[in-house]
Amino acid sequence: MRGDGGAGGHNGVASLISVLGKGFPRLRVGIGRPPGGADPVGFVLERFAESEIASVRDAIARAADGVESWLANGLESTMNVLNRSAPARS
Repeated sequence: MRGDGGAGGHNGVASLISVLGKGFPRLRVGIGRPPGGADPVGFVLERFAESEIASVRDAIARAADGVESWLANGLESTMNVLNRSAPARS
């Protein structure tokens, strides 16, 4: 969760930035890096493996909790909690 920033390689976010500027909050849910130099576009569009489903469900629940906290407690408070306990990037 961030209060503002760049697109981080995400074309949809880049499009929003081109219209809105960088000053809008966002919640990102990452998918990690493509294995072994695989094409990032193909990797993003692949179906999740059965072994990844539990992690995906956890990420969705965590994102939903983050949005609820954002609405109830504000952005700064939510960023302090959510970002501190974020799983390590792979």
